[in-house]
Amino acid sequence: MAPMSWLPDAVKELLRYVPTLLWEMVDWGSMTKDVTALSTRLLTGRGRQEAQMHLAPQLPAGLTFGVPTGPPSDALGDTWLELYFRQLLARGPMFLDLRPQHVGGTAGQWRWRPTALWAEFTPSFGAALIKIYDGFYQSSEELFREGLVQAGLLDLTWPTTEQDQMVALFMSHFGQADGKKMRFQLEAFQLSFQKVFTFLAQKKVRLSADVLHLGIMLVTLYMALESFGGEYDVAGAYRRARGQSR
Repeated sequence: MAPMSWLPDAVKELLRYVPTLLWEMVDWGSMTKDVTALSTRLLTGRGRQEAQMHLAPQLPAGLTFGVPTGPPSDALGDTWLELYFRQLLARGPMFLDLRPQHVGGTAGQWRWRPTALWAEFTPSFGAALIKIYDGFYQSSEELFREGLVQAGLLDLTWPTTEQDQMVALFMSHFGQADGKKMRFQLEAFQLSFQKVFTFLAQKKVRLSADVLHLGIMLVTLYMALESFGGEYDVAGAYRRARGQSR
């Protein structure tokens, strides 16, 4: 099912990077309600100030809300990764559009002017996502699996071999947990994302709109990091965010 033609161009532009399978796996009524709310926020600016107030204390060092004073550079990548994780850990409104045209400045004085495309995870999904990341970066497969189950991405009634296959797909999708630096490519991310959703579709898994929000954030994060052009320590960014969120 293709993204709805009546959506604002800015929303359609983002959604075209999300696997089309996702549109078939989320309840149509829930999806329509959700993308309508996102579109309304984007067009009217509703809730942006409140979201900024919530997130301001959580921003990484060297990043503030404001009009960018210049283009971004590769030096921004580690901060931008940390911002992504901090939004997840803050348990509240998150800005989904992390594309590079909304941020810039100089190292240590970055300015970010997000669009009003914000959303909140349901409490259960947000908690599950943190378990998934904690499990991955703490090398705890038990916690990783627990998070996948809570997020509705793994079913304990599946045969063990299929559960293991799903876990392996997600771990491969996440990349490296050992602190080695990664170079980000949107195309590679999309291919990995497609493998995950193909497996879930074959298992007839129904997904919540939370997965759409996460997908938009990840796609735009990859857009930014690929544009910045550097190699970044994802594990280090997560641990910095996690260490200051407790």
